[in-house]
Amino acid sequence: MGRHKKRDPSPLQQLEQLQPFKAAEKRFKRYQGLRTDFSDVLRFRRELTQGPQDVEAHAVPGREGLFVFPGLLSASEQISLLERCLKVYPRPPHKSNLLPLHGRIDDPWAQEQLVAQLSWVTLGYQYDWTARRYPEEEKFPVPQEICALVDEVSSRMKRKQIVPEAVIVNYYSHSRTLGGHLDDVEPDQESPIISISLGCSAVFLAGGRTKDEEPIPLLLRSGDVMVMSGESRRCYHGVPRILSWEEEKAYFPEAQQLVSPADLKDRGEDGERMMEYFKSHRINLNVRQVHSN
Repeated sequence: MGRHKKRDPSPLQQLEQLQPFKAAEKRFKRYQGLRTDFSDVLRFRRELTQGPQDVEAHAVPGREGLFVFPGLLSASEQISLLERCLKVYPRPPHKSNLLPLHGRIDDPWAQEQLVAQLSWVTLGYQYDWTARRYPEEEKFPVPQEICALVDEVSSRMKRKQIVPEAVIVNYYSHSRTLGGHLDDVEPDQESPIISISLGCSAVFLAGGRTKDEEPIPLLLRSGDVMVMSGESRRCYHGVPRILSWEEEKAYFPEAQQLVSPADLKDRGEDGERMMEYFKSHRINLNVRQVHSN
């Protein structure tokens, strides 16, 4: 009599055996043939009748110091920042993941295969990923448009002005994730981190001081600006899922995109390339003050 092969358990069957943060990462991961349950994901919405000047900060319940400005960036502001993220910021003297692979590249946008390989770019302080430090000898001015946006957020929050000294621009295809981690390298752990989202939406996990605390999932969409201040500045966070435009329409039919292909039609082939990237990737600009003085 033949022996029956034991069926592999569902990837979601043994979540209770994992740390709560790890279990949440696994729960929102994309699995072939399985539909994800997003029913408990917090969503903050900007009404299309609202102008960016009317957008207010929404506090995330249960996470002291964590706020979201939904749709703070208008369609034109998103397109302008998208263009700089793809065509300007990856150029020298800023460093990117392309440098050790290909050496100095003056214009990565001119080569489509290089744009597809983009993973990160550093602005301001050129963060040393290996040593986990900000070398004083490698520091450039943070682009003015980012400083202006941070000033606006500081004013709306009625907090002391944040001095943008380092920006990490992360580029994600919709199949990538960001594991739970702490942003604990900066000597200044008091000043808030400002996070700007472009392109595909993402599920963001706002955790606690350890991964044993249940994280709160929230949806970050293109044009959203998140402020991590106070207690939330020192807590674990991660991105277990990035949704393509098609997925977002399926899971969140009420979601409305502020940017459309028509907004880029006057840019010809460049506009088409930018729009394709926007629909299939997420860009996150993470702005930090490194030193308290």
